[in-house]
Amino acid sequence: MLGNYQAAVADYGRAIDRDPADSYALYNRGLAYGRMGEHRKAIEDFSASLELRPGNADGYLERGLARMTVGGMPAAIKDFTRLHALDPDNVWALANRGIGRAWIEDTAGAKADFDWVEARDPHNPVLLRGRALMAEKAGDPDGAIAFLTKALEVDPEDEWSLRRRADLYWDQGQEDLARADDDVINAIAY
Repeated sequence: MLGNYQAAVADYGRAIDRDPADSYALYNRGLAYGRMGEHRKAIEDFSASLELRPGNADGYLERGLARMTVGGMPAAIKDFTRLHALDPDNVWALANRGIGRAWIEDTAGAKADFDWVEARDPHNPVLLRGRALMAEKAGDPDGAIAFLTKALEVDPEDEWSLRRRADLYWDQGQEDLARADDDVINAIAY
């Protein structure tokens, strides 16, 4: 594949034409669509793959992430819950489910998920983003910035954390800090 996702989509499409029951080709084409930003097509392929291979834990993770991207939080939460049932030790299942729950303002559910993840992986970047989101929704921008800063210590090129932190800095009138984050985002993008 080597980063040429359009070619990958075409290649996997040919494989699917030859064998429509190839759950692996459907899953991999879904990954390629996701990398191209075509999340609805990715969801379709992940769903078709999961119909053929319902025990594919990675399929639930990827479909859940794609659903979160297009705003389908309740469906994403179901995917992360199914992933957790298939793989109870998978911290990504509950870290992402916690974010979904935070978005729909299920604070107690999000907190329970984040507490579970924190006990196993306290530096998990998704956990830190989720804690930031909860702080932001609770009206604590300084707390949100602190969690986003911790997430950026784990992954300095985490565009989501950079964007959220820059927006919070802009809201607080901290223009130099906001511009610095915007500059990093632009450097990553180009």
